[in-house]
Amino acid sequence: MASSISLEYLNSITPGNTAAFCAQNRVGSTIAVILLGTAIPLASMIYNNGFSANASNTQFTVQRTGVYHISYKINVTAAALLSASVYKNGTAMSELSQVAAISLSSYACEAIVSLTQGDVLQLTFYGLLGTAVLSSGVGAVLMGMQIA
Repeated sequence: MASSISLEYLNSITPGNTAAFCAQNRVGSTIAVILLGTAIPLASMIYNNGFSANASNTQFTVQRTGVYHISYKINVTAAALLSASVYKNGTAMSELSQVAAISLSSYACEAIVSLTQGDVLQLTFYGLLGTAVLSSGVGAVLMGMQIA
């Protein structure tokens, strides 16, 4: 019986009503990173249906409860011993964290996660007191798409 409910719900999702977003930083921003975390601004909203962004484009609020595919990619101009994660409601999501053991210039992660209406997502650098410069072009991208 539970599978028929899931299939019913999945069949009701169409491209026009599926929650999804894609936000990018294309300007090569300089990020002053603090140990507990600094949000990465993502001012270019490429697509948005079912999320809302704050004024600084660092927080994205989920408007529909569901299961989501979340992914990110970050490129910096110089390798650094930084960690990256998507924070949910102020806490790093372990399934979307890339904890650096060596200096990196590129970070990427993706996962399937459950989100609740009102959850706030934020792409964040943490673990180092210093500066990171995002690459020009697409220096950072955060995407989310509801799959169930």
